[in-house]
Amino acid sequence: MKNSQLIESFEALFNVIKRLRDPGGCPWDIAQTPMSMRRPLLEEAYEAADAIEEHKTSGKDAEHVKEELGDVLLNVLMISYMYEQEGLFSAADVMKNLTEKLIRRHPHVFGETEGYEGPESDKKASTPESVLNQWENIKEKIEKPKAESILDSIPKNFPPMLRALKISKKAAKAGFEWNEIGGVIEKIKEETEEFAEAVKSGSQSAMEDEIGDVFFVAVNAARFLKIDPELALMHANKKFESRFRFVEAEMKKNGFDLLPENSEKMEEFWNKAKLKEKSKN
Repeated sequence: MKNSQLIESFEALFNVIKRLRDPGGCPWDIAQTPMSMRRPLLEEAYEAADAIEEHKTSGKDAEHVKEELGDVLLNVLMISYMYEQEGLFSAADVMKNLTEKLIRRHPHVFGETEGYEGPESDKKASTPESVLNQWENIKEKIEKPKAESILDSIPKNFPPMLRALKISKKAAKAGFEWNEIGGVIEKIKEETEEFAEAVKSGSQSAMEDEIGDVFFVAVNAARFLKIDPELALMHANKKFESRFRFVEAEMKKNGFDLLPENSEKMEEFWNKAKLKEKSKN
């Protein structure tokens, strides 16, 4: 796509958004605020991530990805225009700020960040890992004011799993880290045993506390192995859903109700679903 087409498409979209928000536009869109749009923004981001995975794993065309990315863009531009209407900043300011940040955080490409190696240097960041470390370093050392804790920069409104991942990444970067995976596995065992003890105690607060520790160390294990825990859980959800739908269909086909007394039959069909998955792989 030529730049002129891109500019034309963007202007057309932004004009539609302005029309929806301006007097005489859509009552629902006019009633929204940045606060009310937080949830739709998060939901659309997850739906886009789901569409990307679906495209990759099922071989479907990219139309669904295109649609969902459009919904994310709609939310971003809608919220930006809300602030523009308040006279705080414009959508153009958002893009200008992002452009400057991308240039600043990519000295190995643009060579415009003082103190960092530029594209002509043999010492420039040249691997995904070194680029990521450089990105975080520029973010913390150049862009952010001095904080009381290295954890201060992690948004408190992140979903708990994402916040756990960010917290553990910051701590690991500071040296608070296992030396090898064996230590992580031992920690998982330790926390699981403590959870089992809490269950025996019958204390609701102890069980909540200990299951939280199990979740947190599981996120740590994923990070240590360079696995995205949210994507891993997304895969697990899909896997469970696929197997359970198979169980439902088989139970119905064989004249069994989904009831506790038929749990052995459900287990039988569950194992059948697992075997079916293995035969496809």
